[in-house]
Amino acid sequence: MGEGQRRCAVALAVASLAAPAVARAAEPDLPPAVDARADDVSLDARERELLLKGHVRVDSPPFYLTSDELLIRRTRLGADVEGKGKVAFCPCLGTPLAVGFDRATVAPPGDLFLEDPTLRVYDVPVLWLPFFWLRSPGRIGLLAPDVQYRGKDGMFLGDGVHLPLVRGDTENGVDVRAGAYTAGGLAVDVQARTPMTLTHVRWDRLHGDDGVLVDARGGFDVSRSQESVHALAWDVDAIRGGRGVLATSDLEAASRVYDRATAETSWRSGPFTLASGVRSVSARGTGVLDVGAAGPMVAARASEAIGGAGAFDATIDGGQLRGDALRALSYARAETGAMVATRIGGLGASASARGAGDVADDGARRGKDGVGALRAELALPLVRAYGAADETDPLLHRLEPRLAGGILGAHDEDVLGALPGRGAALVHGAAWYLGGSIYNALGRWGARQGNEVEASFGAIGDDSRARPVLRWRGATTTKYLGTAADAARVFPGMGPAGSVAVTRYRIGATDGVHLGVLVAVRDGVDPVAARVLTDAPLEPATGFLAREGWTGGSRLSIPWTRGVTTSMGADGDLSAKELLAARASIELRDRCGCLVVRAAGGHRLGRPGVDVGLTVDFVPPR
Repeated sequence: MGEGQRRCAVALAVASLAAPAVARAAEPDLPPAVDARADDVSLDARERELLLKGHVRVDSPPFYLTSDELLIRRTRLGADVEGKGKVAFCPCLGTPLAVGFDRATVAPPGDLFLEDPTLRVYDVPVLWLPFFWLRSPGRIGLLAPDVQYRGKDGMFLGDGVHLPLVRGDTENGVDVRAGAYTAGGLAVDVQARTPMTLTHVRWDRLHGDDGVLVDARGGFDVSRSQESVHALAWDVDAIRGGRGVLATSDLEAASRVYDRATAETSWRSGPFTLASGVRSVSARGTGVLDVGAAGPMVAARASEAIGGAGAFDATIDGGQLRGDALRALSYARAETGAMVATRIGGLGASASARGAGDVADDGARRGKDGVGALRAELALPLVRAYGAADETDPLLHRLEPRLAGGILGAHDEDVLGALPGRGAALVHGAAWYLGGSIYNALGRWGARQGNEVEASFGAIGDDSRARPVLRWRGATTTKYLGTAADAARVFPGMGPAGSVAVTRYRIGATDGVHLGVLVAVRDGVDPVAARVLTDAPLEPATGFLAREGWTGGSRLSIPWTRGVTTSMGADGDLSAKELLAARASIELRDRCGCLVVRAAGGHRLGRPGVDVGLTVDFVPPR
């Protein structure tokens, strides 16, 4: 029988399998047909069985079964499949990951029951279960098991269920997980996604200590007209209880000082927004039921383009906070920023400004916090293009004399708690910089390949002294190498000498084996001046240029094959020889990303031991 005849025979056989008895033809809930293909097909019409041999494939989207030989029998649920085979969630699954089975029941639409399923990596069995039920994400079904070794907490084992918001919705739904520690604790985790909201709540209990994590944000329009929009929005970032902070593997989340929660209703027209609502601020890690300080708030916001040359944004809000350990505290805060870039004759000019501040008064004490930065630059660009095979991306040489200046100031009385977005490391004081430089660059920027270098000389100072400073910057970008350095040397004058530097390295192509390294050092320069000299972000993250000495981090990624990737990284205080965080993982995935197996381990400052976890994500095509 030729290829065309074999396909025709299979189609006829499948039609026979799908056709119910005459007496049941009118039943609306009968499963639809199952599509099957093979080199050789044998049909037993009386038993309603189909024997397929050679390059067997049985499709019931989103599941695809392959084998050398299978026996298919029509059942009320759909079709029973006997014989050893492999299951996929898309046609490309199979290398390096595959799921083998000894028997399966296909129950369209979207259900597959497996007996003796085995997860195989390069055809080597690594995980076996006696039974497993797979479902389309558009239907209620079980999630993959959760297996973790949580350092001193011991082993954690759990599972969960997926609940779509609407039957057939593969994008939005609720995942409910529950599990237990072998040491006697338990945890419940709920994650919900809708088109407009994202919510994650986790309760963790071990050795009598409780912790709760809440990360929820979202909003929706209450009403909308041609002129304005009335909306409701909320944002909660909280980790309650000492156990909540201890159980968190994320160093950044554990190191935040405050929990914040805001719910507001707003009216928006054009670039202007007026809002009112409630706000809560609490110290992170305090009692689960301790709400800290809470109260009403009002806010006004605006954001708009500036004549096609830039943009600005501004927020002013105020309110009152009241708590068990806090008298009624009235406050007001503001945050604003702007950036412009334009030409003045043959010169290029740019400026940026950012500031935030607050004032507070509780009747017994009052204070203010503030931080602001202003940077400006005037340059004369001299550009020459050289001939290139690709005329759309010629070799460009850019020589540019520049005059630049900047000032940053921070004032902290810590009455209200913390400025918007500020990390645990605070800075206080003021510093300014003014200098001239020569910028030189050569490269093909369309291909993102080139070299840049800039050297400048100027002065840095505060309200009482000024010192000469030499700054230099350099960057090299190629497919396999990327470096960027921003450094300054402050010479003794009306004060001691010092230095600051931030360097970044990339060795290897971003889509191949590559190593990324970040190193920062501050010696004899105060944190405010260090941020001015390196154009670092306004709000300091914990440790970065806030601690004296060397800090750094590294990331290594190795894609061994298209489906196997390992990565590792660490962050630390190099001068204090203190490890802040370390992590490593290996990830296996099929070519289409339908099945992902990830094993990861990590350690962070403040959490004893090493956390190790194994996750298996089944992602049927949506």
